[in-house]
Amino acid sequence: MIFIVGIVYRLVRWLTPKGLTGLYNVNATVNGDDYGKITLEILKRIFLFYTLPDTDNTLFIGSLLFHWGIWIALIGHLGIIIPSKYLESWFGISPSLHHVIALYVGGTAGTIALVGLLILITRRITGRTVTIKLVNEYKVRIPLTMLSFLDDYFAVAILLAIIALGLAQTLGITPTHPTYIDEISNWMWSLVTLHP
Repeated sequence: MIFIVGIVYRLVRWLTPKGLTGLYNVNATVNGDDYGKITLEILKRIFLFYTLPDTDNTLFIGSLLFHWGIWIALIGHLGIIIPSKYLESWFGISPSLHHVIALYVGGTAGTIALVGLLILITRRITGRTVTIKLVNEYKVRIPLTMLSFLDDYFAVAILLAIIALGLAQTLGITPTHPTYIDEISNWMWSLVTLHP
């Protein structure tokens, strides 16, 4: 919930002018559109990455796989917050079906995110060049490794570790301990309802 509120807050701050010297973001005010069209344009960029195929297909494929894998995994994690008794009464999802969904949908989403991240890592470390457009249509080709810093590699390593551990947990621990999901969901529900 905090994540969603934070995204909405940043989006509103990004679209709001900053006093006399501040302007709306130039990319989001094409043709003087209203907030609805601007918001739709931003959501298209966030979820479809439609501007990337024009610049770099590898970046497009890697980003699309990674981000959609993460989105599906995050949505799946909402099922962990709700205990099995509520999942069954509210949505008709039995504990065995919840287990199957966690294995197959969660495992597939994690694998998709992992493949996308590996594509992005390979793109970053193979010495690929990127074209940067400067003023007056002047273009410069720079090796991507020159644009990568230690914090970039650290963030990618953390993401790789999180995805790998999540897949190991989903595909390794869950099949041998089916009550694992129930134990975690009850604990998460107690945190969400502020009754730990």
